[in-house]
Amino acid sequence: MNYSGLILNNIKDNEFVIDDGIQSVQRSFQWQLQKTSILIQYQKGYIKYIKDGSILNIEKQQLIEDEQSFNRNLNQIKHLTWLGQTQNNNMKVGRWNALWKGESFGRGGNYDKNGTKTGFWVEAFNHFWELSQVTQVGFYKNGLKQGWWNIKYKEQKIGGGNYTDQGLKDGEWIDLHQYFHQYLILIKLQSNNQVIFEGRYKNGIKIGYWEIMFREKMIEEFSYMLINQLYFSGFQSYNLNGIKVGKSVELIEDQLKQNELQNQSFSSIVTIGQYINGEKEGLWDINEKDKIIGGGFYQKNQKDGRWVDLEQSLDCLIIWNGEYKNGVRCYQWNSIINNEIVGGGIYDENGFKNGDWVELNQSFSKDFRSFILDNMLKVKNKGIGISNKSILEKILQKKCKQIQLVICQRGGNYNINGKQHGFWLDQHENYCEQCKISYSGEYSNGIKIGKWSINLEEQIIDGGYYNEQGMKQGIWIDLDENYSDGCQIFQIGSYQNGVKVFQWQTNYQNKIIGGGYYNEKGEKIKKWIDLQFNFSSYCFIRYQGEYQDGIKQQCWNILEKENQIGCGFYNNNGIKIGMWINLFDNFSNDCLVTEIGIYENGQKSKQWNIFYRDQVIAGGYYNEDHNKDGNWIDLYENFSNYSLIKYAGRYQNGRKILIWQTYYKQKIMQESKQQNICFRGGGFYNDNGQKNGQWIDLHENYYKYCQIKYEGMYQKGKKQGKWNTTFKNQIIGGGIYLYGKKNGLWIDLDENYNDDDQKIKQGEYLNGLPIGKFACQKFKIKFNE
Repeated sequence: MNYSGLILNNIKDNEFVIDDGIQSVQRSFQWQLQKTSILIQYQKGYIKYIKDGSILNIEKQQLIEDEQSFNRNLNQIKHLTWLGQTQNNNMKVGRWNALWKGESFGRGGNYDKNGTKTGFWVEAFNHFWELSQVTQVGFYKNGLKQGWWNIKYKEQKIGGGNYTDQGLKDGEWIDLHQYFHQYLILIKLQSNNQVIFEGRYKNGIKIGYWEIMFREKMIEEFSYMLINQLYFSGFQSYNLNGIKVGKSVELIEDQLKQNELQNQSFSSIVTIGQYINGEKEGLWDINEKDKIIGGGFYQKNQKDGRWVDLEQSLDCLIIWNGEYKNGVRCYQWNSIINNEIVGGGIYDENGFKNGDWVELNQSFSKDFRSFILDNMLKVKNKGIGISNKSILEKILQKKCKQIQLVICQRGGNYNINGKQHGFWLDQHENYCEQCKISYSGEYSNGIKIGKWSINLEEQIIDGGYYNEQGMKQGIWIDLDENYSDGCQIFQIGSYQNGVKVFQWQTNYQNKIIGGGYYNEKGEKIKKWIDLQFNFSSYCFIRYQGEYQDGIKQQCWNILEKENQIGCGFYNNNGIKIGMWINLFDNFSNDCLVTEIGIYENGQKSKQWNIFYRDQVIAGGYYNEDHNKDGNWIDLYENFSNYSLIKYAGRYQNGRKILIWQTYYKQKIMQESKQQNICFRGGGFYNDNGQKNGQWIDLHENYYKYCQIKYEGMYQKGKKQGKWNTTFKNQIIGGGIYLYGKKNGLWIDLDENYNDDDQKIKQGEYLNGLPIGKFACQKFKIKFNE
């Protein structure tokens, strides 16, 4: 079922919508996580996860405690599958294995006869997906974690510690922040929110001294030993009751949470001050790289007096300057960027905005300075807001004379109950420079009613009507969830009490390119043409096939524009079977890669071949356990026309062993099918799948104009001894590793290294941590065509 304007939060209804799900999307070549809504149906021990009328996954579940028991990660819902046995009451027993996109990836363990976890387990981290491949490895006993557990990132240990017999953390531990992940920009891999905490637990309670380690950008992607490249960012102290005490240097937690969805490059900003029995007290400074950039006083854990707060926009830091009174903002507050006031207004003594305000849009950035006007009046301590573009322009002319402005009209009136009422202009939830969209229509006591329109930059589109209950009704024109300037997709069809029904069309550039039928429950039925999740002019991919009550059935074709480039079959349960031609994860005009092989009940089996521009360039064999086995050629995870890299070696039941070599294809001559393939790196894996001996790793952004390599020795997965950094086979940096940690004098690439800004920095490390200042210098090595 596909609901619009309806959120049911009662588990007893056996059907509700969660609006805080997350999914990955690609905008302007950048991977991002964004919020999304997911419909969940729970009945007779089965959970159905439904998106836009398509059933994405059906899980067996023995017990549902509350809404938090349901998966909110759309990537996992789509691609993570568990295989195992259940008893009549859906209780899991015996061995259970996890598959990611039909391929075994070494996660799982055993359940005993009572349905509790037992023995050795490999579990995925909460937000596991392609760009956050973090797992936890250890033993269960009677459903409780016991003994030593390791935390691994791409199979390399980065944390962990010991559990007591009661399943409580105890002793020395290295924890990851809950939002630990990385994201992808073009073909360069960068980290985001890679935060690690190191300290001591006693019976599940943090005690004593805790260090906070932070890493802003990953330089050596192939080493994966993040903890050895972390910067010391702070510390916290806990008493025996787990309460913070004494001096503390800690990260700004709310910004980390914000960045989890916005994928901003979080700088290493810390707050420094004192805790007294768990409460912040006295002066707290906000520091960035040993420079005070904000802060103020706390009194009994509440901000008080003059303060300088921080807020993170897309690519710039916003400073807010004003006064607190018992933890509540009051009087004049200004927003400042680069020492220039760009917004602000007045709070009354109750913390309500009052009078003329200039606010910064969520998409505010250095190159896209967008503002919102809120003219706030106080009526019985409720905010009443109105918008007036002329007032905004006058205010901005005074405060922001020298910047280019984009004025985002938004707003309307609130009634005395603080509810939106009357005519309103709402912004699109993803409003930004590539998505300047707003909606206009009427509210009645906080509920949308009547006709609402979609306002694009140069046109107004009739959206549709809301009924008195705030549900979409009748014919509607909807924007696609991922609508942007580069993906101008509309969906046209009928709603019935907020549920999509009957025929729907998908339009792109005034042409019908997809669509199909919904039944009265909002489930897709009959023939459909769906769009690729990251559909754009660079990735014009559609899927053509048939649904039955929301489940894919029979043959589905994959189309690039009008050409069929893939196909395969689903059984009656919507599971892939038989021969399939799939698309590579990064398929686009710059990455024309497909794979051909056999599925057995949704699992890859036997021989699979990988094609690039109709040539077999990689592949190998899946054994009876559906693990890679024998000789294989894998593609670099960011393989494209700009990064033609592949790895050749041997698997043993899913684990890399013996010699693996890295190849880089420099030229492609389509007509004569000639190739210029150059050996670029590689090394040896031991029986445990760890790198060992002499290795050559490639830089994460290795391609024709960035031929950077790292050369040195591994010892059981950890770098050891002398390592050199080379560019076009010339040594430009390096240093010494001791048990995987940098020590002594080093020459590193600068974090912002690129082809046009070739910088290196020189300084000292002690046990993996930089000490003192690093000197930075430029160098230039031209690439000969």
